[in-house]
Amino acid sequence: MWIRSQDRTTFIDATVLTLELETADHKFVISAYAGNGSVESAFTVGEYDQEHQAQDVLQRFAIHLQTGMTGAFQV
Repeated sequence: MWIRSQDRTTFIDATVLTLELETADHKFVISAYAGNGSVESAFTVGEYDQEHQAQDVLQRFAIHLQTGMTGAFQV
C-alpha cells in the first residue's frame, strides 16, 4: 500500500506504521516500514506534538486497511 507522508514529500510502498516517542524533542513520530522481508527500511512519515494526534492517524490507517481501500493513505 502506498503511504504519503504528512508533508507530502515522501511516498512509500509499505504495510506497517509504527508510533514512537522521540525523547530528544518530545515528538510523537510515525514511521512507515518498507522492504521485501529480508531487508527493511524505516521512513518518518509524520511528527506530532501530542500523542492523540498520532493515535488518530494510526486509527485511520487501520480503518483504511480493514475496508480494503486501494488508494494511497495520506498521513
